[in-house]
Amino acid sequence: MAVNDPAHPELARAAQDVEEPRRPSSSDSFHGGRGGAGNIVHPTDSDLVKLRLEEEERQRLAAEMAKPRPIDHTKIDYRGWADKGKDYLRRVAKKGGM
Repeated sequence: MAVNDPAHPELARAAQDVEEPRRPSSSDSFHGGRGGAGNIVHPTDSDLVKLRLEEEERQRLAAEMAKPRPIDHTKIDYRGWADKGKDYLRRVAKKGGM
């Protein structure tokens, strides 16, 4: 399981795909909901502009998230399990446990 960065909850939400479903960017009428003629949506010009701006913002955020973040190599132990085990046994022997 990935560790979420508490300083950037928007990245965690995007990674977990909990955004609302995208609305069609069509300029024509579309059906929304379970069906029937009562669920036809007729977008206005202001709705279309708003959809376009939201899509541009969504694309900008996706491009920003795709950029790799720098890794702090000082916090990562790159040794193999055998070397780590040897160090552990040496520490235990120094304490007098073995």
